[in-house]
Amino acid sequence: MTLTPEEGKRISDLSESIFEVLGPDQQLAIEFFVVFSRFEYALKRNQYLKKSEKASADWINFCKKVLCPKLISNPETAKKIKRNADYLLNPDNLPKEQIRTVKGIDWRLPKREPKSRCCPSSCPSDCDICWIIRLIKIVRNNLFHGGKYRNNEWPVDPKRDTQLVEISLLVLASCLELEDVKKEFCGDELRLSEDR
Repeated sequence: MTLTPEEGKRISDLSESIFEVLGPDQQLAIEFFVVFSRFEYALKRNQYLKKSEKASADWINFCKKVLCPKLISNPETAKKIKRNADYLLNPDNLPKEQIRTVKGIDWRLPKREPKSRCCPSSCPSDCDICWIIRLIKIVRNNLFHGGKYRNNEWPVDPKRDTQLVEISLLVLASCLELEDVKKEFCGDELRLSEDR
């Protein structure tokens, strides 16, 4: 099925009106969507799957088996990720989670899980990669599941939302400096700019 020109225009107009009330910049939101979805594709393709019938990417298992061990052996990349994520890790800037309450939808600060749940025992005590990835997933959920549209009920700070998305992209890009992660992300069909 091919869209008629009128249908294409109607969809384009709809998209434009939606982007006008979205917190982060349109191009940035698209870039984040593409990069995050490619990470999830790579995780699923490489069998980092949650134990359920649904094929959902298992970021915790990926952190345990790939990110933590790789960051231990690549301290410079670990420092870069931590430096890039400083804004995210600041308690005043933590992305909030949308929750359902008796009164409707509200926001709360995420609770940090015990490190033992997501990091191998060999992981240094100051390793925050699992927490950082969890925060990036919250940024993604807020953006992709409708929590970042400006209105009176759910006030949005577009500048802060943009910073959270930019930082999330920076951290994901830094993870690609780890060769195994880059290989899983790119597969055989993608080449990053430094590979060209």
